[in-house]
Amino acid sequence: MYVSELYGKLKVVRRHGTVSDYATGLLNFNPTGNFPGSGEQGVTGIAVDPASGDVFASKVYEDTASSSDPKPHYAKVVRFHSDDGEKTAASQTTILDMHGEPQGYSHQISNLTVGPDGLLCVHNGDGFNPAIAQNLGSFGGKVLRMSLGGNAAPDNPFYDTSDGISARDYVFASGFRNPFGGAWRSQDGAHYVVENGPSTDRFAQVVAARDFGWDGSNATMSNFALYNWSPPHAPVNIAFVEPQTSVGSFPSDKMGHAFVTESGPTWASGPQELGKRIVELAPRGGRSFTGTKPEEVVEYTGRARQPPPAWQRGGRALLHRPLQGRGLHVPERSRREPAAGEMDWRPHSARSERVDSCGGLPRYRQHANSVGDSR
Repeated sequence: MYVSELYGKLKVVRRHGTVSDYATGLLNFNPTGNFPGSGEQGVTGIAVDPASGDVFASKVYEDTASSSDPKPHYAKVVRFHSDDGEKTAASQTTILDMHGEPQGYSHQISNLTVGPDGLLCVHNGDGFNPAIAQNLGSFGGKVLRMSLGGNAAPDNPFYDTSDGISARDYVFASGFRNPFGGAWRSQDGAHYVVENGPSTDRFAQVVAARDFGWDGSNATMSNFALYNWSPPHAPVNIAFVEPQTSVGSFPSDKMGHAFVTESGPTWASGPQELGKRIVELAPRGGRSFTGTKPEEVVEYTGRARQPPPAWQRGGRALLHRPLQGRGLHVPERSRREPAAGEMDWRPHSARSERVDSCGGLPRYRQHANSVGDSR
């Protein structure tokens, strides 16, 4: 299992629970500013090529050549290759650099996923500039789609080589504010997004060429929404439990359901009414998520500032990660083995009232007929 840490590291978590560095020193600026604020920038999304084992990470970097004060921060996607059995990175290559488009605090590059077509989807926030979200000439406020080598996908809806390759050629969908989390659902072959709004959050299916319409107003966060959190809960990641990828204890009637982490107020300590929990979204009639409503699965009961932003399906369980670990990815070949911080499904009568997790991960309270164990 791979974990991206916001302040400049990629970690490897082995099947027996040991943690080691895969890559370090990935930032060229001091990220430890205010939180929320400048301390929210750094290494964010992570994904793994199932064929080569190469790791992809999204991050923010500082333009050290700029004469501006403060120096601007831009986004890039980096590919890491290992020569020692995926224990450590031997080389890193920038495959996409969004130089010239400043990244905002938290409204930055984020989720990465390798789709069923073998292409990389990249989520990018609007940098606190709503005007660029619907502008096809900008990378900001978009879901981008490209090859694992960093080239714009030729079947992207706005791809056109007649005027050269630019941000427009990478755009798969537009009009987003802060599309923190995303995942592919095997049952319908669709990509879904969870997005933070100012006072309304959105869960939606990403459709090619669709403009989700973010223009700075809360009303536009309802565009094409399958569900809206209002007031906001800050949904930051999503995973689907499916028979194609899950072979563990989750019952058949949970297949195809979405499990979403709600970060809540990251600066607040202890349990929170709006967030710091994991919820389940069930498709109505087993098919469409239209009209779905979240059901609580587990919620944080500790006293620290520990929302669970990362959430990834594994072969036998769902895997979670607290605030210190921003992203998480489990390679396909590891998904039949236990991993640190995993949650499986057990009958309610077999569970204790509280759920603890290993390795210093946070304390949660479970809800009836939901996640049963965390180890």
